[in-house]
Amino acid sequence: MKDTSPDIQNVYRELLMSKSGSDRLKMASDMFDSARTLVRCNLKSKNLSNRELEWQTFLRIYKRDFDKSTLDKIFARYFSSE
Repeated sequence: MKDTSPDIQNVYRELLMSKSGSDRLKMASDMFDSARTLVRCNLKSKNLSNRELEWQTFLRIYKRDFDKSTLDKIFARYFSSE
């Protein structure tokens, strides 16, 4: 769904592109940190151990980046180092 007019999209793109590469990278990093904080706040309400909190945070952020087999390997490696 697009609810932004092409003119406004162009203005926004020009605004972003006028920033330096390092400024854009910092913005992206800050947005990722904010998203991760929101995920962790939501998960903390579930009374998870610290280890499980980290795993569930990882899944919320990266689950779609891996197939099930790879996720199973990551899980086994992560929890084998307890």
